[in-house]
Amino acid sequence: MSIWATLCHIGTDYLDERPQPERGHVLTYAEGWSNHYPNLTGEAELPAMIGLAEMPGWCVPGHWLTAEDPSDGAYDHKGPWVRLDLHAECALNFWGDGTARPSVEKVNASIVLDEEAARSLRDDLDAWLSEPKAYPKEEQ
Repeated sequence: MSIWATLCHIGTDYLDERPQPERGHVLTYAEGWSNHYPNLTGEAELPAMIGLAEMPGWCVPGHWLTAEDPSDGAYDHKGPWVRLDLHAECALNFWGDGTARPSVEKVNASIVLDEEAARSLRDDLDAWLSEPKAYPKEEQ
């Protein structure tokens, strides 16, 4: 039993064997091939997923639900932390020289952010999203 409640995921949830990405593409970083433009071919970058989870108010210390006081706001509030999860299959020892990947390893990581860190991440993503983008052109 966890005190975290999963809200959503972005990308390909390979854990549930859903092959199509939801809410956008999320890919692994091709470690060792930094001069490579990411693509969806599966040659270097593999599907990945970012998950988001929150803490219900009744899981915050001092807000436990009791028979005497079942509605101290615990149902209406969230805890002050959010969890980001990363689930990916990463190619090991991939150097972009055309050699086959020797193996693929599943990687899972989770971090928790307080409200200030979550706002900072949101603001940094908003700033990046508001900038003009250069997209690949077809070869001529």
